[in-house]
Amino acid sequence: MATTIEAAIGKPALRKAIDWAYSTQPRATGSRIEWLKTAPGRHSPGTMSETLEKIRALKSIGVHDWALDAIALTKQQAYSARVQMRRLSMTARIERQRQIVEIACFLRVTLLELTDMALIQASRRSQDLFRRAAERVHKGRSRTSGVVLQQALKARATLHTETKPWRDRVLEARELLAELGDAGATTFAAQVRRALAEDSRRVHGHLAGLRDIEFSGTPGDCGFEQWRAWSTLQGLNADEIPAAFELPPVGPAWDSIVSDLDPSRATAPSRPAP
Repeated sequence: MATTIEAAIGKPALRKAIDWAYSTQPRATGSRIEWLKTAPGRHSPGTMSETLEKIRALKSIGVHDWALDAIALTKQQAYSARVQMRRLSMTARIERQRQIVEIACFLRVTLLELTDMALIQASRRSQDLFRRAAERVHKGRSRTSGVVLQQALKARATLHTETKPWRDRVLEARELLAELGDAGATTFAAQVRRALAEDSRRVHGHLAGLRDIEFSGTPGDCGFEQWRAWSTLQGLNADEIPAAFELPPVGPAWDSIVSDLDPSRATAPSRPAP
C-alpha cells in the first residue's frame, strides 16, 4: 500500500504532505494533524469558516488531486481512524512505511469528511437565511396589517357619514384605500424571496465561502448552471450584470427579482452590499 500511495502521489509531494501534517498550524496550538482532528464547534458562521479553512489547507498541498482509487475507501477510512484515535507522538514513532499509509489516508479521508461537513453546514446556513427572511416578512406583515385595518375602518366610517353626499363619500373612501398600495397583494413566499434578495451581504458571504468547494454537474442542470453564472459574475467584479451576459433560467418565482430593471436590485444577490 505504501508503494501504491507513493506511485499515485509522487515521493516529493508525499514527503511535503507528511512534513506539512507534522508542522505547527499557525494561530493554533499543536500540529496540523491535531488541528485537523479538532471537532467542529456548535452551528455558527464561524464553524463553517473553520471547516472551509481546513479544506483550503488540504487542497493547498494537493490532497484533492491524489488518485488513491486503487485502495478501497473502507481501507483508507480504517487507516485514517488509527491516526484519529492515536496520540501524535505515538504516530511519529511507528515504522515509516506505515506512517506513509496512515497519514496519507488520514489527509484524504479528512478532506472527504470535511467536504461533506461543509455541505451540511451550508444547508443549515441556508435554512438560517430563509428563517431570518421569513421573520422579517412576518414582522412587516404584522405592521402592514395594522395599517390596512386602520385605513379600512376610516373608509367604512367615511361611507357611513350621512352628512355628506354619497358620491363624496365614495371618492373619499377610495382615496383612503388607495393609500394602501399593493399591501397584501403578494404572497408570503414571494415576500420572503424579496427579503432574501435584499439581504445581499449575508447571502453573498454564504455563497462566497462555498467557492472553495469544487461543484460539478451535467449540462442543463439548472442549479449548476446558476452556480456557474454566479461564479462568473464574481470573476467579472461588475457593479451590474453586463448587457451581453446570458443569465440561466431561474424559474418564474425568481424571475421578477433576477430580471429587475433596477441594476442595483438585479445584482444584489451576486455581489456584497457596499
